[in-house]
Amino acid sequence: MAKGNRGGKNGATTGYYITVDTYKSAKIIQPTSKGSMSLPRMSHSPNAIYILKNKNGKYKSMGIYNEHREIVKEFDIGHGHKRRNKRGEVVQHLKRGVFHTHIAKGGRENDTRYLTKKEIKKYGDYLHFIGGMLSE
Repeated sequence: MAKGNRGGKNGATTGYYITVDTYKSAKIIQPTSKGSMSLPRMSHSPNAIYILKNKNGKYKSMGIYNEHREIVKEFDIGHGHKRRNKRGEVVQHLKRGVFHTHIAKGGRENDTRYLTKKEIKKYGDYLHFIGGMLSE
């Protein structure tokens, strides 16, 4: 059984997000007054792509979901990060406005890094649509 929150606050089917548009196969969603500025941990349908717009109408991130409706990757430009090693030491600063990837397992975040060339090639059209820089 998939881990994560299918019907709670972060579920896309709960009324915390509304679909405002589409781009190719991606749904563009915005939070309602109850919603958070994070992508939902679970999608409404399997193998979905969601693009999150903030309440001001700017694109913030894009989520890739698997067959269990769990988020597996999030491409984000809306904030910066400090990437840490297993000892908790900062090894890299990921800048706001430059796409970075959150890797999730079981619907929960596991790692953060810059995009690979393969990810840029596969999702480049979506990422160009959102804006932001693809590499530092």
